[in-house]
Amino acid sequence: MKTLKTNFFALLLLVVGMSAITTSCSKDDGDDPKVFTYENVDGVFAGNHKLNIPSNILAALSATLPVDSVTGEKPDLTKGFDDTLTVRVVDGKVNVTSELLGITVQGEVSANNTVKIKETKYDVLNLGTAVQAKNASISTSKDVAFSSKAIGSSTNVQLRLKAGKIGDFSIPLDITTDGKFTKIAD
Repeated sequence: MKTLKTNFFALLLLVVGMSAITTSCSKDDGDDPKVFTYENVDGVFAGNHKLNIPSNILAALSATLPVDSVTGEKPDLTKGFDDTLTVRVVDGKVNVTSELLGITVQGEVSANNTVKIKETKYDVLNLGTAVQAKNASISTSKDVAFSSKAIGSSTNVQLRLKAGKIGDFSIPLDITTDGKFTKIAD
């Protein structure tokens, strides 16, 4: 009977000890949220989105597009698309407004001073005044890192554009863009 009591207390101590270790080592995500800095993110950035498609294909696509109603010129897709991006963090969410596209997409801070935009779908995206992408979506193909908050600092922006039709081309496209954007205002 003494052995049974000793074994019972040893087992009880083992269970209590394991419970204490498990409790102290467990991590409750609600108690330890990831908090990232975003002091470099806010600002107005000017730059150019270039489509990652061979130049001869871009030239052929440009030839099919109508004349720009604002400039009176045919769009030249080989030059890319000039854009101004206004980036603001509001209540922990990132709002990115594209002057070119006339839209605001919502992103999230994914690391210190780094922003990610998940795929956002649109019936029509206006790429300037003469080019439309239909059944389209846009997202970041690589998280955007903001290394400085100084005016004149630059950041690389890589987007993924998907579309069922661009201009007269009905071939489904999944295109990445590269762009370098310079901070022009806070």
